[in-house]
Amino acid sequence: MHMLRSFPGLKTILFLPAVLVLLAGCRDPQPPASPAIRPVRAVKARLFSRTDTFVFSGTTKAWRSAELSFRIPGELLQLPVEVGSFLQTGDLVARLDPRDYATRVRALESQWAGARAALTEAELRFVRYKKLRASGSIAVSALDTAEAAYKGAQATVKALANSLTKARDDLADTRLDAPFSGYITRKYKDNFETVSAGMPIVTLQDFSRMEVVVGIPDTIMAKGGVDTGIQCTVSAFPDHVFAARIKELARDADPITRTFKLTVIFDKPDDLAITPGMTAEVHLHAINQRPGTVMVPETALFPRGKGSRVWVINGTTHTVSSRPVTIASLNAEGAVLFGDLEPGELVVTAGTNSLSEGQKVRILDHGPGHRGAS
Repeated sequence: MHMLRSFPGLKTILFLPAVLVLLAGCRDPQPPASPAIRPVRAVKARLFSRTDTFVFSGTTKAWRSAELSFRIPGELLQLPVEVGSFLQTGDLVARLDPRDYATRVRALESQWAGARAALTEAELRFVRYKKLRASGSIAVSALDTAEAAYKGAQATVKALANSLTKARDDLADTRLDAPFSGYITRKYKDNFETVSAGMPIVTLQDFSRMEVVVGIPDTIMAKGGVDTGIQCTVSAFPDHVFAARIKELARDADPITRTFKLTVIFDKPDDLAITPGMTAEVHLHAINQRPGTVMVPETALFPRGKGSRVWVINGTTHTVSSRPVTIASLNAEGAVLFGDLEPGELVVTAGTNSLSEGQKVRILDHGPGHRGAS
């Protein structure tokens, strides 16, 4: 006590810490700091598919080929083409003697004109008889006879008109024209021979494009079918590669070969003498998709226990949750995964070791395939 009296300032020094402690105890407790929003890089998981390349052999064939024939019988009067002749659309291929067909047209034209005159007369008579019957000047039977004659004349005109149309068509069909541009590759008849309707005269083929037909196995169809980007090569021109496209792809297998018929077509350059029957190869790509597999960058994976996981970003809340996955394979493009991960979901590719469940993140915009924060 004597010391306190001797040093009055010492009392203040001794009581000051106690006061500070009491004041500190009166303050409101501070809430714990929220986790920081972590910047991350992300990419969308994509459906995994692989394209395998296969080569099949076949032979070239003209993309259009037709055996030309007449619709009517007759004697060949003109056949000005030979094997190897090139024809434009509409050029004359052959011609039948038209005399009999022209004679029939003239006869029917005369009959039709006479029938029309008879129809006009029958119509006038029928109209006149209807008036007479209305006034009671003729019997009902007379009107019925006039009406029957009028209807008969109508039927005759109609029948002759149909016959005349067919006769004119037959006369026009004595000329056989090329339906498309191409080369005569076969000639079956000669001038002055008598031919029947439908009998082949020549074969016309269009070489501006070529087709190749091959059979593909069911294993390719099971993988998802044939992709675009088909190419063809012809053995006679090994330095040339032709871009081709699918013309037909059968959906049922050939009962004998158990393969699916694939027909591809490509444009033939004018300066290359590619003809039907040449050996060709079709290089095609088959889509190989495995259901339930997605691909992500390998950096999206992080270990958890005995397995692997990825951080999936909720696009609405911008929070992350870990998702277990199974690694099917690793390649230069990334990791192929099985698991509860859908194509299009955002996965973290950088910063995976610094995240926790439910943590908010900010997506950095970096490079193609990545998505920035909205």
